[in-house]
Amino acid sequence: MRPLGHTVISAFLAVLVVSCDPNTNEPLPPDGLPGEWKMVSSTGLITYLSQDPAEASRFIDTRMIEPSNYRISFHENPQEITSLGATTLERTRRNSGERDTLISAGAISGKVSWELAGSTLTLTDEQGYRQESTVITLNEGELAIAYDVVDSFYMPYFLTRSQATQIYERR
Repeated sequence: MRPLGHTVISAFLAVLVVSCDPNTNEPLPPDGLPGEWKMVSSTGLITYLSQDPAEASRFIDTRMIEPSNYRISFHENPQEITSLGATTLERTRRNSGERDTLISAGAISGKVSWELAGSTLTLTDEQGYRQESTVITLNEGELAIAYDVVDSFYMPYFLTRSQATQIYERR
C-alpha cells in the first residue's frame, strides 16, 4: 500500500459539497494556507468494487462522530506537510445498514510536499505518489478540502473510490 495514499485517504474521509456564503469566505491567496489547522468535520463515501462474484461490492458512508484532535500543518520553505492526532469515524454500510466505528490515526510519515495552484491542492510523497484535492474554502479561520480519489490496491477489490470533504479551523 502506498504510504501517502493510505494516510491521506484514512485521514480525509468526508462530504462532497460544503455550502459557503461567498460574502463571508473571502478566499486567501496560497500564502494563506501555511499554519496549523484542526479538523472539525469529516464526511464522505468509500466505494469498493469487487471483481470476485463471491465478494459483493460495498458502499460505506463515513462521518466524524466525536471531536477530533487531528491537526494538519502546512509549512513554508520548504513546502511540507505534517500531522498529529486521530479522528473517530462512524461507518454505515449501505448494503446491510450495519454501523461501526473506526478510529483513524492519520499521522503523515515521511516527507510530503504540498502545492496550491488556484483551488487545486496537490500532496506528493517521497515515492512520487500524488493526490489532488479541491480547496473549497480558504480564509483566515476556515479551510475546507474535497477530494475524489480512485485507487486499486485493496484486494480482493479491483477499484476503491474515496470521496470526501473535511473542514478545518485555524489554530
